[in-house]
Amino acid sequence: MLLIELAEMSQAEGISWIPAHLVLKPGLFGQAVLPWLEGGPFPAPAFVAMHRLDDGSMASRGLNLLMGQEFILQPGKSEDASLLARTAVRLVDWLVAHGPVLQPTRAILAGTGAVSLEAQFGSPILARCD
Repeated sequence: MLLIELAEMSQAEGISWIPAHLVLKPGLFGQAVLPWLEGGPFPAPAFVAMHRLDDGSMASRGLNLLMGQEFILQPGKSEDASLLARTAVRLVDWLVAHGPVLQPTRAILAGTGAVSLEAQFGSPILARCD
């Protein structure tokens, strides 16, 4: 990928993705993006930031540019923080592949289970782990 090659040639210290307010080392960016270019999952950690809210939910930042919506992911009753983070990454991949949520739906995410999705016009997707 041209961006990775340019970063390595110039000895850049980071690659910035402004919509998500992210900066990654070129090597980490390459590790995230190259598998996607070869048909793997969308590289959520390279393009979408996640932050934990006070209630334990996770919110996306930067997804709006990619598919028109952000999300707030609420944990299920028995979920731990690491499972919620993995679910958020899988949800980004699902949303980039399927596009905006226009009506209530369920996403079945590999390795993490089902997530119920709801959205109203102009608001983030409310995602609830089942």
